[in-house]
Amino acid sequence: MKQLSVLIAVFVVSFNTSFAKGSCGGHGCGGHGGVAVGAHHNPFDKIDRICFPGYVVYMNDTVKGNVSVKDEKVKVDIGLITKQYKMSDKGLQSIYLNNNDQVLFMTHLDNKGKKFYRLLHMGKLSLYDDRYDFSYKLRGIDVGDMMLAYSGKVEPLDPFPALRSKKRLVASINKVYGMNLDYKEMKWEDVVACIHNLDKSTE
Repeated sequence: MKQLSVLIAVFVVSFNTSFAKGSCGGHGCGGHGGVAVGAHHNPFDKIDRICFPGYVVYMNDTVKGNVSVKDEKVKVDIGLITKQYKMSDKGLQSIYLNNNDQVLFMTHLDNKGKKFYRLLHMGKLSLYDDRYDFSYKLRGIDVGDMMLAYSGKVEPLDPFPALRSKKRLVASINKVYGMNLDYKEMKWEDVVACIHNLDKSTE
């Protein structure tokens, strides 16, 4: 987790500008490309074959250039040179894409390196999902596959039913931030907006 925090720190400011805005108890809903809980989808459909400026971290090297994802492979064009990595390669640690000041950061959350997760929010409690998209509003988030990271540990949210997932997320917010939020009084829009604003006082 310490290494992950160092990698993420270089773009936290620009990332936070692209996350859903709002306040605890507000209704900052909107966006596009929504996915119902448990829906099957191509996780790369929003970025497939499109080239973005960015970088990948492979082993101990940061490779900068124009990055594209296609057929479960990542390509980095560096002038006349193209480097290619398989998504299944455990040496591929993270992928960063920039799209008109909106950022997409994908990383592994364990040492097995089997799946990439998108960073939704970084703070005392960090939140991830499996949607590889630049939309950070509720309808662009897969609440059916979310991961929490706090106090040096990573754990999944229960995907079914959605109400239980929301209940556990709010309980985690209360635990980490010493709050007393009631999940019954909050919509998913409120939870998503709230978790972003919780760390604003420390940014």
